[in-house]
Amino acid sequence: KRQDMQAQALVQVFLNLTVFGMDLQDAIDAPRFRSYSFPDSFAPHALRPGSIALESELFRAVSMDLEQRGYEVEDGGSWNNDFSAVGAILYHQGGLVAGSDPREATTAAGR
Repeated sequence: KRQDMQAQALVQVFLNLTVFGMDLQDAIDAPRFRSYSFPDSFAPHALRPGSIALESELFRAVSMDLEQRGYEVEDGGSWNNDFSAVGAILYHQGGLVAGSDPREATTAAGR
């Protein structure tokens, strides 16, 4: 289940950095969503078109609007590891910057 979320989490962190201008740790900490609108990678390859899970902060903010638009929305809880864990090290302004995910016991360091 988490394996299918890994790519979604990485794209969300990347967009938080590049589009929304967050620093690395804030980009990793930001609440995530998980789409079920494509077949799972693992048998039986379940598919739930129009279904999305949101971490609680996002759920409170946008779930009613998404339901009005026809989505099946579920509250995925807070800091849930089902939304994957991201650790990252970036080269930034002549040095390394590290960030680790509170959704799992992770650490990141650079020098």
